[in-house]
Amino acid sequence: MKVKCIHTLGKDVTNYYGDRFLYSEQTQFSVELGDELTVYGMFQCENSLRFLLHNKRSNKPNWYPSELFVITDHTLPPNWYFGDRKNHKIPAIWGYEEMVLDENHYEDLIEREAHAKEVYFKRKAEIDEFFESR
Repeated sequence: MKVKCIHTLGKDVTNYYGDRFLYSEQTQFSVELGDELTVYGMFQCENSLRFLLHNKRSNKPNWYPSELFVITDHTLPPNWYFGDRKNHKIPAIWGYEEMVLDENHYEDLIEREAHAKEVYFKRKAEIDEFFESR
Protein backbone atom coordinates (compact mmCIF):
# COMPACT_ATOMS: atom_id res chain seq x y z
CA MET A 1 0.00 0.00 0.00
CA LYS A 2 1.23 3.47 -0.82
CA VAL A 3 0.07 6.81 0.53
CA LYS A 4 0.60 10.44 -0.40
CA CYS A 5 1.01 13.15 2.23
CA ILE A 6 -1.72 15.81 2.11
CA HIS A 7 -1.30 17.30 5.62
CA THR A 8 1.61 17.76 8.02
CA LEU A 9 0.12 19.29 11.17
CA GLY A 10 -1.53 17.84 14.26
CA LYS A 11 -4.48 20.19 13.79
CA ASP A 12 -5.31 18.30 10.57
CA VAL A 13 -5.92 15.09 12.47
CA THR A 14 -9.63 14.72 13.26
CA ASN A 15 -9.07 12.01 15.86
CA TYR A 16 -6.74 14.12 17.97
CA TYR A 17 -5.99 12.52 21.35
CA GLY A 18 -3.37 14.92 22.69
CA ASP A 19 -0.54 13.52 24.75
CA ARG A 20 -1.91 10.03 24.47
CA PHE A 21 -0.13 9.72 21.11
CA LEU A 22 2.50 12.34 21.92
CA TYR A 23 1.45 15.13 19.62
CA SER A 24 -0.61 18.29 19.81
CA GLU A 25 -2.50 20.47 17.35
CA GLN A 26 0.78 22.35 16.78
CA THR A 27 2.80 19.22 15.98
CA GLN A 28 4.66 19.36 12.67
CA PHE A 29 4.94 15.76 11.50
CA SER A 30 8.21 14.76 9.83
CA VAL A 31 6.70 14.27 6.38
CA GLU A 32 6.45 16.66 3.46
CA LEU A 33 3.41 17.52 1.40
CA GLY A 34 3.36 15.40 -1.73
CA ASP A 35 5.65 12.66 -0.36
CA GLU A 36 4.55 9.23 -1.59
CA LEU A 37 5.41 6.55 0.95
CA THR A 38 5.07 2.80 1.35
CA VAL A 39 3.06 1.54 4.33
CA TYR A 40 4.89 -1.17 6.33
CA GLY A 41 2.21 -1.73 8.96
CA MET A 42 -1.06 -0.36 10.35
CA PHE A 43 -2.86 -0.35 13.65
CA GLN A 44 -6.29 0.72 14.80
CA CYS A 45 -6.81 2.20 18.25
CA GLU A 46 -9.89 4.09 19.45
CA ASN A 47 -11.10 5.40 16.06
CA SER A 48 -7.56 6.22 14.95
CA LEU A 49 -5.76 4.38 12.16
CA ARG A 50 -1.97 4.67 12.12
CA PHE A 51 0.45 3.87 9.31
CA LEU A 52 3.99 2.63 9.83
CA LEU A 53 6.09 4.62 7.35
CA HIS A 54 9.79 4.97 6.74
CA ASN A 55 11.10 8.46 7.43
CA LYS A 56 13.60 9.09 4.64
CA ARG A 57 15.31 11.92 6.47
CA SER A 58 15.99 10.05 9.73
CA ASN A 59 16.13 6.56 8.13
CA LYS A 60 13.80 5.29 10.87
CA PRO A 61 10.29 3.85 10.97
CA ASN A 62 7.57 5.98 12.54
CA TRP A 63 3.82 5.72 13.11
CA TYR A 64 1.70 8.48 11.56
CA PRO A 65 -2.04 9.25 11.73
CA SER A 66 -3.76 8.09 8.54
CA GLU A 67 -5.57 11.44 8.23
CA LEU A 68 -2.32 12.98 6.98
CA PHE A 69 -2.47 10.86 3.81
CA VAL A 70 -4.54 9.63 0.89
CA ILE A 71 -4.09 6.11 -0.40
CA THR A 72 -2.54 6.03 -3.88
CA ASP A 73 -2.07 2.25 -4.18
CA HIS A 74 -4.49 -0.02 -2.31
CA THR A 75 -2.44 -3.20 -2.84
CA LEU A 76 -1.29 -4.98 0.32
CA PRO A 77 2.04 -6.80 0.21
CA PRO A 78 2.05 -10.60 0.21
CA ASN A 79 2.66 -12.25 3.56
CA TRP A 80 0.88 -9.56 5.53
CA TYR A 81 -0.85 -10.68 8.70
CA PHE A 82 -3.75 -9.35 10.73
CA GLY A 83 -3.95 -9.48 14.51
CA ASP A 84 -7.13 -9.10 16.52
CA ARG A 85 -5.81 -8.41 20.01
CA LYS A 86 -8.72 -8.20 22.37
CA ASN A 87 -7.96 -6.54 25.74
CA HIS A 88 -4.81 -4.94 24.32
CA LYS A 89 -4.04 -1.24 23.90
CA ILE A 90 -3.79 -1.92 20.15
CA PRO A 91 -6.78 -4.14 19.40
CA ALA A 92 -6.14 -4.44 15.64
CA ILE A 93 -2.82 -4.54 13.80
CA TRP A 94 -1.77 -5.39 10.22
CA GLY A 95 1.68 -5.85 8.81
CA TYR A 96 4.60 -8.18 8.40
CA GLU A 97 4.72 -11.36 10.45
CA GLU A 98 6.69 -10.13 13.45
CA MET A 99 4.65 -6.92 13.73
CA VAL A 100 1.51 -8.98 14.21
CA LEU A 101 2.60 -12.23 15.85
CA ASP A 102 5.29 -10.96 18.24
CA GLU A 103 3.52 -9.08 21.05
CA ASN A 104 6.72 -7.12 21.83
CA HIS A 105 7.82 -6.12 18.33
CA TYR A 106 5.64 -3.00 18.12
CA GLU A 107 7.01 -1.61 21.40
CA ASP A 108 10.57 -2.74 20.65
CA LEU A 109 10.46 -0.91 17.32
CA ILE A 110 9.25 2.29 18.99
CA GLU A 111 12.06 1.94 21.53
CA ARG A 112 14.54 1.41 18.64
CA GLU A 113 15.72 -1.95 19.98
CA ALA A 114 18.43 -3.38 17.71
CA HIS A 115 16.70 -6.71 17.06
CA ALA A 116 13.41 -4.97 16.17
CA LYS A 117 15.15 -2.60 13.77
CA GLU A 118 16.93 -5.54 12.13
CA VAL A 119 13.60 -7.31 11.54
CA TYR A 120 11.98 -4.08 10.30
CA PHE A 121 14.72 -3.39 7.75
CA LYS A 122 14.59 -6.99 6.51
CA ARG A 123 10.80 -6.82 6.04
CA LYS A 124 11.02 -3.31 4.58
CA ALA A 125 13.41 -4.58 1.88
CA GLU A 126 11.01 -7.43 1.04
CA ILE A 127 8.03 -5.08 0.80
CA ASP A 128 10.00 -2.56 -1.27
CA GLU A 129 11.07 -5.34 -3.63
CA PHE A 130 7.43 -6.40 -4.05
CA PHE A 131 6.35 -2.91 -5.07
CA GLU A 132 9.36 -2.37 -7.35
CA SER A 133 8.71 -5.65 -9.20
CA ARG A 134 5.09 -4.79 -10.11
